Amino acid sequence: MAKTYPDIGTFSSGDILTATTMNQIGDNLDNQRVPPMVRCTTAGGQVIPSGGAAPTLLQWAGTDAFDTDAMHDTAVNNTRITANTAGVFVVVGSVFLDGQTANRIQLEIVRYTSGGSASPIETQEGSVSFGLQVTALVNLAVGEYVTLGLFHATGGNRTIGARSFFSAAWLGQAS
Repeated sequence: MAKTYPDIGTFSSGDILTATTMNQIGDNLDNQRVPPMVRCTTAGGQVIPSGGAAPTLLQWAGTDAFDTDAMHDTAVNNTRITANTAGVFVVVGSVFLDGQTANRIQLEIVRYTSGGSASPIETQEGSVSFGLQVTALVNLAVGEYVTLGLFHATGGNRTIGARSFFSAAWLGQAS
């Protein structure tokens, strides 16, 4: 269920505070106390093939640590974090891999708009043996979503570890 942040407007001297305005203020404060946020987890074990033309979308089928705005489903479209409240989100992806050293690893946050187009937002690249993290600020409308993709070139498959996660937290409305 989307959280609402009604525009309360401005007040002038002599205005009377109505029950409606008080309820709007209360809604805003309640939703600021527990804003839209999610932390997706995995039990690990997803195999990522080496090479390929595009990153492999990571699946988050474990138990979500928390999800305050129904942003993730562990069974249906489990690669996605979907905005049910519009605004700017801080999105973080962290992936732990098996111990094999990689020649090149790329971890990528991709934003999908309501029109279906995909655009990479932030990419972290390196040569690592254990893990990689990427963070981005992403402006999402209701129904838009982000995914986390992983590309590597090691000559063999890599396996995602159980400590990997994908999260998003609402920071506020975009002006």
